[in-house]
Amino acid sequence: MIENNDKIDLRLTIYSYAEQFRIAIDKVIQNNYIFKDIQMQDFPAGSCMYASKLLGCHLLNNGFQNLYRIYDGTYYDYKSKSFNLFSLKNEQSHAWLEVEGYYVDITGDQFMNRLPVDVSKKGIDNFYLCFTSERKREKITYDEFFYINKEDLYIIENFIKKHNIFYII
Repeated sequence: MIENNDKIDLRLTIYSYAEQFRIAIDKVIQNNYIFKDIQMQDFPAGSCMYASKLLGCHLLNNGFQNLYRIYDGTYYDYKSKSFNLFSLKNEQSHAWLEVEGYYVDITGDQFMNRLPVDVSKKGIDNFYLCFTSERKREKITYDEFFYINKEDLYIIENFIKKHNIFYII
């Protein structure tokens, strides 16, 4: 019983961090901040790789371990050509994080029928099954900081602190 509660608490904790990070991104964009990386230009569309890197660095800064980025997942016709609940196009790619066995996606709303933030158990959500198994999985370490604009991360994290966006855990 304790294990199940721990798993629920872990999912909620991850969700809380991801949701607050997404809220902060939306708010800094509303406040006319222009991200240094061009991938964030049409957030959330086309921003999944860079947003996953930023979130991964944020989670590392907050003590999370066992972080992986899943990327270059390319859509293939999962059920049939007539069924495509998410309005994906063949060869469309997507990126998200894997944190402690959960998929964490803060750009899901670039697709139809997806929420802005999703934390789901790995292998459960059909959306992620729509992408090829040839996707890459990389452990996120502090080396990731070399591949992001540190000002972008600072602006988001500072917004969270400054505006009292608390993590509900």
